[in-house]
Amino acid sequence: MKLIKNTAIPSSEDAEFEVLVNRIVSLVSDTKDHLLRHIDDTLVITNWHIGEYIVEFEKDGNARAKYGEGLMRKLSKRLTLQLGKGYSLSNLHNMRRLYLYYPKIQTVSGKYATYGMDSNIFVSKYQLYLPNREELRRMVQSILEAD
Repeated sequence: MKLIKNTAIPSSEDAEFEVLVNRIVSLVSDTKDHLLRHIDDTLVITNWHIGEYIVEFEKDGNARAKYGEGLMRKLSKRLTLQLGKGYSLSNLHNMRRLYLYYPKIQTVSGKYATYGMDSNIFVSKYQLYLPNREELRRMVQSILEAD
């Protein structure tokens, strides 16, 4: 015997039901926004560290004189092969610049929090350093739907 779910929806006049629905919708929406902000912050920090690794590699005498621009091209190809999109030559240069511009990570992570700026302002300022926002939304959506 097949069980059939009761799909009857209470009438829209049921104010308590509407409050319940609105509270849940608000909670889920706020949670998704919160998650995206943390993903954005984490990506900025990750990209800062990638820039740090590149600069440190160069400082050790491994790059500029020895490899020149070939290092970045080779690194871009290898990372793209192993990690996928997001590691183009221009993105790697931007990550390197991010580290050079903010040599202390506290400056990057604390910059917008110190001034009380909204994280969306922070993301738009550093858009070059982050993957496509729509791709992030799709990834987050698939994670949330998997649960």
